[in-house]
Amino acid sequence: MGRLAGLSARGPPERGHRRSSLLRHGLPRRPSRGRRRRPHLRGVSRRAPRLPALRDPDGRRVGRTPPALARGGDGVSAAHRRRRLRRLTGPTGRFAIVAVDHRDSLRRWLDPDDPDGVPDERLARAKVDVCLALSDLASGFMLDPEIGLPAVRETGALPRRAPIVLALEAQGYFTDPGEGTTLLEGWDVARARAEGATAVKLLVLVDPGSGEPTAQQAATVSSVVAQCRAENVPLVVEPLAPGVTAADRRRVTVTSAEALTALGADLAKLPFPVDPAVVTDREEWFEACRELDAASRVPWVLLSGGGDIATFAEELSVAGRAGCSGFAVGRALWGDAIGLPRPARRRRLREVVHTRLAWLVRVAERRCRPLA
Repeated sequence: MGRLAGLSARGPPERGHRRSSLLRHGLPRRPSRGRRRRPHLRGVSRRAPRLPALRDPDGRRVGRTPPALARGGDGVSAAHRRRRLRRLTGPTGRFAIVAVDHRDSLRRWLDPDDPDGVPDERLARAKVDVCLALSDLASGFMLDPEIGLPAVRETGALPRRAPIVLALEAQGYFTDPGEGTTLLEGWDVARARAEGATAVKLLVLVDPGSGEPTAQQAATVSSVVAQCRAENVPLVVEPLAPGVTAADRRRVTVTSAEALTALGADLAKLPFPVDPAVVTDREEWFEACRELDAASRVPWVLLSGGGDIATFAEELSVAGRAGCSGFAVGRALWGDAIGLPRPARRRRLREVVHTRLAWLVRVAERRCRPLA
């Protein structure tokens, strides 16, 4: 018993006693003090079989997210929508979108005296020519589903996977602005996505006095937002305040941007917040654009609104310093070419309009904020 003196009935020797030789020599030693290995069990796989990778709507591999969440969960949907939105930017992350989604306004542009007499075929040829001439510079095109999209698909003016924003609003809002905009009959976000749209655009009428959308217009936007989240397609909103005065323009533009982006859009297409013909102080331009940037809850691009290209380039430079992420330009870019006979139009698009677009792209790259 003497040799076991000092051993506790449970556990190691009591403090102050030397370890017994029985413990040192009477028990089998551990064969190795190296890293212990787990026993290998034959016939039992050490890891679960690999499952097929999930892929997003663009075919890119994503994490193992439940399919229901990948389609409907807003967190995952937001990531997918942002990825699709990036497809509409250029190599430096700025938007350089050419807008040719005009229908009623283009008819009036081509024939102010008889806009209803302008045939669809004339509009289609004009849209095709613009896309052919500018596709190497534009980061994306804004098209309508009725005339523009079928024309570029049929002629091959744009590749099938070219970044496209599809305008979903029906025409007729100029006739009765009080009615507001509605979706094109037979079109929704799911169909737009199936037709190859990268994003969808919705023009929304707002009150020219307050800048707020009507309850009906807000409901329309909310409905499209829900569709976009279900389909993982980004939404571009464009407020329009018919008849807004120069005195009210800044307040109305800021208010409408805040109200519409709060409803869940992914990108805002916004007008310059002051009338450059009335407000000539460039510092006031900048402050108005900073206020607009603070009001918008999402990235925004500057629309041209049909003004002259030199003024728009200056507006873009100021708006870019204030935080805008690029531009969506239409008639200010190609307006003086679109009504020419087709050979002359194509030549002017190649030689003049193409140079203008290159200029705007350089301004955006120097001044505008890239999409995060």
